[in-house]
Amino acid sequence: MLQHRVVYIERKAGIILSILGGNSEPAGARQIANQLQNLPLKKNGKGGGMTVTDHKKTKLHIFYCSNCLDGTDLDRMAREEEGVEYTIISLPCSGKVDLLYLLKAFETGVDGLALVTCPKNECHYLEGNLRAPKRAEEANRLLEEAGMGPDRVTVLPMNGKGTGEIVAKLAAFREKIRSLPT
Repeated sequence: MLQHRVVYIERKAGIILSILGGNSEPAGARQIANQLQNLPLKKNGKGGGMTVTDHKKTKLHIFYCSNCLDGTDLDRMAREEEGVEYTIISLPCSGKVDLLYLLKAFETGVDGLALVTCPKNECHYLEGNLRAPKRAEEANRLLEEAGMGPDRVTVLPMNGKGTGEIVAKLAAFREKIRSLPT
């Protein structure tokens, strides 16, 4: 979405400058046009589109089951990383996450979303960790249909290795999200 805004603004600035021309140009119009032209852009692999680089923090939401994970490790990870804006949301059960919650996160500008669930067949509420992946799959399908691309929602089940593995998986997911076009 950001790439479309940049192109739109750049075109508008160019049109304004060509219409006004000469000495009647507003003081800030030329400066805005110059700043837009100097943005570091890189080509996308698909279709030759352009994306803005190095000017946008990656925004990730992490929904986690409070029965299987202590949020302090996630909070510590969120404070240590630069260039990433985390929002960490505790749920009584990962099955409590609704499709509308997931889609609302993307409506507010999130780049990616992770659901941390209990280990398989160890849910405190019987089936919550079985519902969450189905909802994530549906959210991915809807996001792809809307043109945002696939795999922006991931499910990370806990296991006996603790939060260190979850933090490592979140780091890999973050890099994957960064590589996707905006």
